[in-house]
Amino acid sequence: MARKDKEVVYSSEQGREQYTENGERIVYVERQTKKKKNPFLIGCLGLLLLMILLGACVAAMGGGNDNENSSTDTKESTSTTEKSDSKEAEKKYKIGDEVTKKNVTFKPTKAYYTDERNEFAETKADKVLVVEMDIKNNGKEDIPVGTDVSAYADGKKLESYPINDTLMDGLSSGRSISGKQGFAVVGNPKEIELEFEPFLSGEKAIYTVKPE
Repeated sequence: MARKDKEVVYSSEQGREQYTENGERIVYVERQTKKKKNPFLIGCLGLLLLMILLGACVAAMGGGNDNENSSTDTKESTSTTEKSDSKEAEKKYKIGDEVTKKNVTFKPTKAYYTDERNEFAETKADKVLVVEMDIKNNGKEDIPVGTDVSAYADGKKLESYPINDTLMDGLSSGRSISGKQGFAVVGNPKEIELEFEPFLSGEKAIYTVKPE
């Protein structure tokens, strides 16, 4: 009589080959158990991924705000600088005020009409305006002085008028000089202004002049 083998499912801890009392060989078939996924571990990984995504979103939004704030700060700074420069350009000084433009310090000390006339002058003048001034060169290069001062009557530029001690000279670095400038005035202007603009500086100071 043929011997029948008996199949029995066994766990990995059982022996590999055994026989029954009747001599039947017991064949063990190993059953592989599927490992169950740990739900706690899956939840942790999902939560970690969600936190990373949220962190990236917050960082992106924060960076955008920083860029916007930086752009806004730059615009405000530029606007403030422009307003400051505009106010400086519109500011008008009075005789006796000292200003420094492009390393040159200028101070008009007096402004008055004079009866002095130059018989050789070709310029017509009903009045001659005299402005006395002090100039100091704070720069490293020599500069011309005299041509950097001009006068206007009701917005119209006045012609220079030759008087004694007319300031027309060169000034060395670190040196100071005092002198006068004369201007021919025609008629009775309502407003007289003095402009100081150092040679090739592009910077100027405007003075309101009320002759003595």
